Formats: sequence, structure tokens, C-alpha cells
Amino acid sequence: MKIAYCFPEILPSRTARSIQVVNTCLALAGEIEELILYVPQGKSDAQEIFHYYGLEKAANIKVYFIKKSLGPFSSHKIYNFFLGSLLKRDRPDIFFSRHLQTAEFLLQRSEPLLYEAHEIFSEKRNASQKDAFLEKRVMENAAGTIFISHGLQRAMAEKYEISARQIIVPSSARRIASFTEKHVTQDRVNKFVYVGTTRYGWKGVDVLIAALELLPEHYVLEIVGDLDERFSRQQIVRRLQHQGRLICRGHLPSAEIFALMKEAEVAVIPNSARDRISAHFTSPLKLIEALCAGVAVVVSDLPSMREIVSEQEALFVQPDNPVSLAVGLQKLLEDGSLRKRLAENGWKRASEYSWQSRARKIAALAQTILHDLRYEKNGC
Repeated sequence: MKIAYCFPEILPSRTARSIQVVNTCLALAGEIEELILYVPQGKSDAQEIFHYYGLEKAANIKVYFIKKSLGPFSSHKIYNFFLGSLLKRDRPDIFFSRHLQTAEFLLQRSEPLLYEAHEIFSEKRNASQKDAFLEKRVMENAAGTIFISHGLQRAMAEKYEISARQIIVPSSARRIASFTEKHVTQDRVNKFVYVGTTRYGWKGVDVLIAALELLPEHYVLEIVGDLDERFSRQQIVRRLQHQGRLICRGHLPSAEIFALMKEAEVAVIPNSARDRISAHFTSPLKLIEALCAGVAVVVSDLPSMREIVSEQEALFVQPDNPVSLAVGLQKLLEDGSLRKRLAENGWKRASEYSWQSRARKIAALAQTILHDLRYEKNGC
């Protein structure tokens, strides 16, 4: 089976979705005969794309670079145009994409499409009628649909008639080989980490900073990711940084984040309940990365989080409530036995979220779709 993964964004990049795409492609290559990755031309070659994420490109992965710009103009339409000619040459068995415009373009071809849904584009604030049209067409005509959460699947089913085969495949992460690699101290610890973007309000970073101010002064928050300008300008943030209570590490490559998380003891995922993406749709990559690294987690009590963890693996707090978050953080920072129990249970739970497990589910869906098409073609 030959799968064409069509991703109209330059790789590597700092986005969480790029981590998922590259790791999914590598794991998927281990389940099929050949995987072809079509990406816009950037500054990196095929090997460097994988090396950036601490990975080695598999021999059965081909990477083809496509123009996305003509002079000063850059668009998905340009990428799609040049993609079409390559697909005629390479003749893959099935297409795979998570980008709406490219997915809709691929529907025009005879090969079946796997579409991976991460959000409802037509409900975004800046959505257009065209977005709604494209999404309806893709959701109702793709041969198979992959949802990252049950909440997203239910919401899509309420909006569109989805006749394709469907599966739920959450985010995944690299897992430490054994929990014995993790040293969880029984003493109090004074540092906790937040890994991820601070750009989106639904990530709850504003609530996290307010909670930090409520904690005793010896507790330190380490943010791994670029600090958005709206936070860096705030007086409270500058004061906490000056006091040494807020450390911003900036963006780190995946391999360095993995090493940092192996040493961390407490992580926080403070998502907001005010946004449907956060409360119901997301499959939080940073939560799964923490579980895989054996880190005890404090998380907002949301349906999206409870799809991944229970009270056996996480300490839940009320979303959008700095006091509740501060109380939960202090409890976990001060209770070594609780940290160890949650961390070990979380690491065990993380076995369900490996990249290999994700790839096997996707490959099985693709194989089933191809089998069904052959069955129909033969008139059986």
C-alpha cells in the first residue's frame, strides 16, 4: 500500500501539528509499503526535516518538495496545482491530509481520501461561506475520516452527514522506556512546567499566571514556548520574571523538550472551558507528552481531558479558576507520594498513545477502504 501524505506547510516548523505530522508519517511508514510526503519547498532537505524532531527518516519514505509560491504570491492553490502533476506521476493508492483546502482538492481525483479532522473550520471566528462549503464537501465525501476526539466526532455528526468509515485516533507522543528512568522525589518540589503555545486564549495561560501569583513565593513556573507579546507586556509577568518565579525558556526542539520533561516532576495543562475546541475537541499533545515522560499533571476538568485521563492519572481542577488551579498545584508540589502515584499511573496509561499504535489504526482504516473499493469494483 502506498499512501500520499499531503501537507501544504513548510517543514520543519515550531507548530505542534508539525510534530504530529512528521511522527505520524514515520510510524505509518513502518506499517505500509511506501509513504510519500508532499510539502512546500523550504530550506531543509528530507533528512533534516526528520532530524529536527530527533528522528531518522525511514528508507521507504519519499519526500517531494512542491512550489507554494510564484513570485510574491503564496497560496494553497499554487501548492495544489503542482501537487496534482506529481500525483499523476506517483500514483499512490490513497491520500491522507488534515488541511481542508488540500483535502477538497484531492476529492477531485479517483483515489480515496483519508481526512483527519482536528477542529470545525466553519465555526471559527474568521470562517467564510467557502470554508463551510469545503468542510461539508470533505466530511460528506472522504472515504475515511479520522477524528482526534469523541467530542469532535459528535459535533461533526450533528453538523454533517458523514457516510465514510470513521475512527477516533488521539494525539500521541514518545514514551520513556521504563518508569524506573524517572526519579520522583518524596520531598516537596518548587518548580512546575507549562509546555506549549501562549498564543491562544483557550490554552488558559492567563489563568495560570494568575494562579502563580497566588502561590507562595518559592514556587516557580517554567514556560517552554515563546511568550506571546500580550503576556510579555503585562506588569504582573514582568514582576514575576524579575522575582525569578516565572522562567520563559522560549521554543525548544522536540528532542530537548523530551529531555526536559524526563527531568520534570509536575506539569500543568490549564485549558479553558470557554471555547469548544478546548473543552470538547482537542486531543492535548502536551498532556500526552507529560504522561509519556512520567510527569504528574494538573489539568482542567474538561471532557477533552477526561477522554485521555481519569483521577487515577491526573489531578483535576476547576477550569478558568486561578484559586482552584493554585490549590491543585500546591497539593501536587507538596505531596511526593501523590506525585509518584499519578506519574506512574499516567505513564502506564500512555502506552495507549504511542505513535506506533496511532499508525496501526490509520493503516488498518486505509487497508479496509482499499479492500472495500476493490470488492465493489469486482462487482461482488
